[in-house]
Amino acid sequence: IIRNDLGEAPHYIGYVYDITREIESDQNLKVAEQRLKSTLKSIDELIFVIDENGYYTEFYSNNEDENLYRSPEYFLGKHYREVMPKQNADLTEEHLGLIKKTGKPVSFEYQLTIQGASKFFKCKITPNPDIGDGLRKYTIVASDISEQKLLEARAEEYYKLFSKSNDLLAISDI
Repeated sequence: IIRNDLGEAPHYIGYVYDITREIESDQNLKVAEQRLKSTLKSIDELIFVIDENGYYTEFYSNNEDENLYRSPEYFLGKHYREVMPKQNADLTEEHLGLIKKTGKPVSFEYQLTIQGASKFFKCKITPNPDIGDGLRKYTIVASDISEQKLLEARAEEYYKLFSKSNDLLAISDI
């Protein structure tokens, strides 16, 4: 505001900056975050993010209690070798080495004893796009395949049992 000798303000000088794009971008980002959160809530898998040095940085899941070897409070910020049994840590290291060489996702299966029960998991590790924060990150998605493994074992038992038999077996649903 520019005032004259009488203290009046006959002239105004101002600056206007249109922030419409910034507001729209912020709103679009919030919508995308809500969609991602909603999608993550519908997934039964365990989702971990580790940095290139092997430290857990993020974790997402809907069924934490039944399939976790350790709680997120315990493992977040720790190296996977501090958290996992040696055999599983060795598998993880081996597959991280492959992904670092090829840049392509890798999958493997592993077994853990959780709350006294033997659980089987299929694990897929995918490199995350570089977002410029200085550390490469990897997303690990672990799916509980325990029921599938149990059914496979039963099928194998039945196959062995029936393949040794010379008798005709008829199965009927009456």
